[in-house]
Amino acid sequence: MERWAVFLMYFLSICNGQVEELPTWKFLVTLDDTLTLPAGTHGSDLMADSAFTIFVQRLLSGAMVLPITHIAPSAFVLQNATVLEDVHAEAVNAYGGVAHGKKAVRFVAELTVNSRPVALEIWRMPSLSLAGLAPWRKLHVETLTDMSIFQ
Repeated sequence: MERWAVFLMYFLSICNGQVEELPTWKFLVTLDDTLTLPAGTHGSDLMADSAFTIFVQRLLSGAMVLPITHIAPSAFVLQNATVLEDVHAEAVNAYGGVAHGKKAVRFVAELTVNSRPVALEIWRMPSLSLAGLAPWRKLHVETLTDMSIFQ
């Protein structure tokens, strides 16, 4: 019992009551996509729906395909949703009709990564076109943390 007390006192004297935080790297992720939206739907309406924000987090997580890891949806904090076309007009399809019409939408989220190799992999990928299933989707990554030491 006495050994534990000595160890605890030694450990506390090293830490000085401060807990070190792991380094984090932050990125601003922008996803351009199209959605079927009714007329009058604003980005604030999309942000107010908690189920929709979870959907977008999962969409961003699935879009950030990295060879070394999978980024969890909880790492993305959705900051903004913007409808890029006239919000009061009906969505139109490729033929100009309103059946199955879609509007361009932009989602902006902050991504926090705790792993240096993952941060370097994301940093090397400034833009990603999801050309297979959804060529209209574009993913752009902007670095918020200073990465100049890795150049």
